[in-house]
Amino acid sequence: MSYSKQDVRTHSLHRHGDELPAVRVKVDRTPTTTQIQTEFNCSEKQAELAAQYCWDLACEQFWEDLNTQSNDVFPGTQVYSAGRSGGWAVVEGLSDLDRWDAVMLGKWRRWEKSLLAAVADLMSWECWKDMIDSNRWHEEGAERYNFTMGPECQIICKSEMKAQARAAGFGPVIK
Repeated sequence: MSYSKQDVRTHSLHRHGDELPAVRVKVDRTPTTTQIQTEFNCSEKQAELAAQYCWDLACEQFWEDLNTQSNDVFPGTQVYSAGRSGGWAVVEGLSDLDRWDAVMLGKWRRWEKSLLAAVADLMSWECWKDMIDSNRWHEEGAERYNFTMGPECQIICKSEMKAQARAAGFGPVIK
């Protein structure tokens, strides 16, 4: 099965702008709060919070990595998020699709595949489980940036600090 110029999808950056080469990166499925609750034995509220933190971090990481990777493969280009939900990675700065040769088309196809693999990886249960575990987002009182530096340059987990305050009778700790 061959890949041709007709297989390259396009999208515009603006409502009535030029159609540019693009990859649909919209996420249709993510791990569920039920999976998070079951795996980490946490409340539904905490599982929802952990899921939101995972989503935010995965999206940030994807778009940051994407522009770096894009410039490595296609120097002088810029990748933008487009569409109502930001589900398109639109590349600006490439030559017209009509002028692409087989080498450029192959480069695009490899890049497109790597993009889709990155999305699948960042939205996988394994990735989310690792993010939740390493950031301890399943713990009550966890924050997006759940670690801070203590007065003696030690790393302190905020959710652990809040749990200790509650255990010492200081009641609920407000963010």
